[in-house]
Amino acid sequence: NVTYQPMQQLILSVAMEQGAEKRFYTEDTPRVSFRMGLFPLSWLNLNFGVKTIHGQIMQTAGFGLQSKYVDFLLNVSSYNGWQYNSHGMGINLRTSFYF
Repeated sequence: NVTYQPMQQLILSVAMEQGAEKRFYTEDTPRVSFRMGLFPLSWLNLNFGVKTIHGQIMQTAGFGLQSKYVDFLLNVSSYNGWQYNSHGMGINLRTSFYF
């Protein structure tokens, strides 16, 4: 995983993952991902990502609201991309509290 932050409002990340052992859930091809996070305001996160999983393209887009004590993130994902007859959609909600 390589993460680069050229400026305070932008984070770029590239990763490659390959299973070491052959199991029923591992893949023959490595997973490759690219993610971008944009912070137009200190409390607002806009993000987009593309990755390969099981030979398909998965696109993710979402937003997050964050403060010193709590984070809220909403992501929507699509297998095979939104413009390529999507094979599945997903919604990811995450809330984190900091003490």
